[in-house]
Amino acid sequence: AVGSAATAIPLIAATRALPRRMLFLTALSVFCLTHLAVACLSNYPVILAARVVAGVMSGVIWSMVAGYAVRLSNAQTMGRAIAIAMTGSAVAMAAGLPLGSYVGTLLGWRASFGLLALLSLGLMGWIVACIPRAPAAAKQSRASVRDVAMMPGVSVVLALAGIAMLGHYTLYTYIAPLAIGFALPGGTTAGLTLFGVGAVGGVVFAGQVVDRHLRSFALSMLTLTLALMITSLVFTVNSWVGIAVMLLWGLSFGGMPTVIQSGVSRIVREESELGTAMIATIYNVGIFAGSALGGTALAIAGLSSLFWIVGATMALSIAVVYFSRRNGFPTTKS
Repeated sequence: AVGSAATAIPLIAATRALPRRMLFLTALSVFCLTHLAVACLSNYPVILAARVVAGVMSGVIWSMVAGYAVRLSNAQTMGRAIAIAMTGSAVAMAAGLPLGSYVGTLLGWRASFGLLALLSLGLMGWIVACIPRAPAAAKQSRASVRDVAMMPGVSVVLALAGIAMLGHYTLYTYIAPLAIGFALPGGTTAGLTLFGVGAVGGVVFAGQVVDRHLRSFALSMLTLTLALMITSLVFTVNSWVGIAVMLLWGLSFGGMPTVIQSGVSRIVREESELGTAMIATIYNVGIFAGSALGGTALAIAGLSSLFWIVGATMALSIAVVYFSRRNGFPTTKS
């Protein structure tokens, strides 16, 4: 996470002159090799270095995905294109963690990294065969990082990304005790699956409405999460309520990456990849901070404290969107 957060912005800024598919394949090649190294080597410092490099490449790849989709679409279909690209993230959340855990349990942790290397190799072949080329950024569009950050509304969307990710990962990181608290049949695996299925539904739903109703969709999803946290405080140990909460929480969370990415891309336009790199950095900071905050609160005050924290961050997120009528999340269609 640190490798990704620290390098995503400067690497994307430095490589804007390169053809995008070539950069995509280069990053995936290094990503593949680092996971192969972890699967095969036993030297801990080398493995740790490989993980850092993998994080760096992950930041580059993540930053390019939405920007690539924007380059292959137009202003009228930008939000739907981003949602289609983000569907992969939601599907990975639903299937990736359970699959990696299963493979690791069955064959050992090295097999999980070997599988990642194999999947990366297959993905490279699929990109060569199926993904159209996207041009490098035009020279006249290469604004500085500061220029992009200062565009009206960018700071608003980035603030929403940071607050929302902090809140969600305060609880999502500790889904195992959450599954116990809800007495979910199937435990953590069931919780991850329910959340993942909901997330896929959320991103599909986002793709249908985000181009026309970005502001109202954002407010609806944030309000839904807030309502779910209140419900969780009232019905802490109830498996049926737990199933509904996990599914609907996934739905509300699944749509937020599309909201945030669309919000930035509408503002920065040609610099969508640099905007995505900023989002990736904020995401990683939010994940790290949320994990630390959640772990501390869980140890000191128990599971219910996490619901209070997520509820507070969602209320603050709602305020950020609500009061950004002119820039960030305008009341009129952009």
